[in-house]
Amino acid sequence: SMQRDPLPPPEAPRPVGAAALWPLPPRIEAVSAALLPALLAGFHLAGLLYFLNPHLAPSVPGYVQGALRLGALLAPLSLAAHWLGTQLRNVRVRRLLPWSLTVVLGAAALADWVHASHYSFYLPPGINANLIRVALWLSLASILAFYTALLHTVHHRRYGTRSVVLLVTVVALGLYVVVDRRASYEPVAAQPAAFARPLAAPAAPHLLVVGIEGATLDVLLPLARQGRLPFFATLFDEGSYARLESFAPVRPLGLGASLASGKLPFRHALAGPTLLEASWLGEDGELRLLPLGFSALGLDRLLGEHRPVASADRRVRTIWEILDRLGRQTAVIGVPEALLAPAGGAAQASDALFRGAAAATAARPEDFAGRLELLRGASAGHLEPPARAARAPLHPASPAVATTPPDPGRSPAETLAATRAQDAWRAAVAASLLADSSPPAALFLDLPGLVEVELLTLGGFHSAEMGGSRAGADRRAAAALTDYMAFLDAKLAELWARLPEPRLLAVVSAYGVAPPSGVGRVLGEVWRARRISGTLVGGPDGTLLLRGEGIRRGEGLATARIVDLVPTLLYAARLPIARDFDGRVLTEAFEPALLQSVPLTFLQSYEDLPSPNER
Repeated sequence: SMQRDPLPPPEAPRPVGAAALWPLPPRIEAVSAALLPALLAGFHLAGLLYFLNPHLAPSVPGYVQGALRLGALLAPLSLAAHWLGTQLRNVRVRRLLPWSLTVVLGAAALADWVHASHYSFYLPPGINANLIRVALWLSLASILAFYTALLHTVHHRRYGTRSVVLLVTVVALGLYVVVDRRASYEPVAAQPAAFARPLAAPAAPHLLVVGIEGATLDVLLPLARQGRLPFFATLFDEGSYARLESFAPVRPLGLGASLASGKLPFRHALAGPTLLEASWLGEDGELRLLPLGFSALGLDRLLGEHRPVASADRRVRTIWEILDRLGRQTAVIGVPEALLAPAGGAAQASDALFRGAAAATAARPEDFAGRLELLRGASAGHLEPPARAARAPLHPASPAVATTPPDPGRSPAETLAATRAQDAWRAAVAASLLADSSPPAALFLDLPGLVEVELLTLGGFHSAEMGGSRAGADRRAAAALTDYMAFLDAKLAELWARLPEPRLLAVVSAYGVAPPSGVGRVLGEVWRARRISGTLVGGPDGTLLLRGEGIRRGEGLATARIVDLVPTLLYAARLPIARDFDGRVLTEAFEPALLQSVPLTFLQSYEDLPSPNER
């Protein structure tokens, strides 16, 4: 019999769709499919960095390096997610890839939406609008990708050539929109204008501006009406007051710079205490804003090195620089170093100097620096911390909301005593300047201690004073905060008594502290430190109190913003108002007779104001 030849093996089916376009070995295919979403997410994060820092010039190397750096950071997470998806659900890699791309597009859209809202006051309107447009497109792209992946999953269909091309087109257009919208932003260039010296004005009152960080009407009004803060009670009865609208997120330096300049953060360019030097973004690669969570997770260290901000990083003039250049003698005590004048005749001492920082800039001039050291010992010797505060079993606030990192080696009672001593030192320096034979025409004093005390005690204060709580921890927290407010009340009364006539006092805070609410309040039921502490989350409003020459008595102002302070003080100093301020003069706080005798005058800008030596 004849032996038949064996039949040839059946021919393997030809790959179609995605398999035909991407013929790779299984392991390389799996790794590539996991790395692709990570690189895509890295690119969108790099694009977000460019949007959050509009001063940077976008470049192809910057996008590529950003995608590689951030993509490498996300690669382990993507690899783990793809491995779990293929092992647990027995899903092929090419079935999983469209879903992972959809997740990345949706997450990028959500990130753009969130950051456009979160940093709305810190970004120029033009670039904020472009970021919203990118978020709109990425939202549409994620919907298209989701619909495509869903149809193929539900009906168990192969990804054909048209489906693959659609997904590639959607992803590619997302990349193009990010690059195009960022490149289309052009900052508005300020038109140079010659400064016109203001005309001679009537004699201006002596200005005393005291910044009490964290002060709110919710604390001041009840205590003043109960007679526990007599000087604050006179401010309410004999002056004008208002809630000072703040804005989130609470970044003390950024809000303080807006308070001192009358301009929003995207104009003065101070968003935080440090800048991140990222050389891979170019020669001027400094990041002012980072995506949410980067610093908390330590991811900022992978982008560059932090450096403290300096006065040279500020893009606008503060009110004390304006007054000094106009020949008004000024003194500035306790403000952040980035807000100090780099040169000039004003007496000034930074916040870092009072905190004892090693790299703090020395006070100017030299005789003023010597006075600081003498008054430090004198104020500490006359200070007696209250026994009630020493007995209060308080706990430090969360480092996420504290203005300065808590010292783990110091008890809460010691923290309160040190805070009081520091504010007493600053107030003693201010009082000594007002007692001089020729006191400054404008004195600016910053007292930051209250915000630290409120972060420790405000929740307990509200529970005891507003909610009627009889819990011991709440009552001790309320007593500690009330005692500190009485201390500030006495210091303000002393400074007001020393201020020469005619005089005007402004007590101001750029932001407030709020009691715990929502999840924080629920946690406080099981965690006492959470219940008695305060929080800066949400950007609680600050406060403004005015008393003195030309100020209405007992007037509650309906609306006021932190950028309104500088125009209002310049009008009180009988000076013109710059048109490039973001705020307005609070005319409703002044007597009609003053408004008639001293009309509002305007000029283009104070940014080109020359120094007295340059005129």
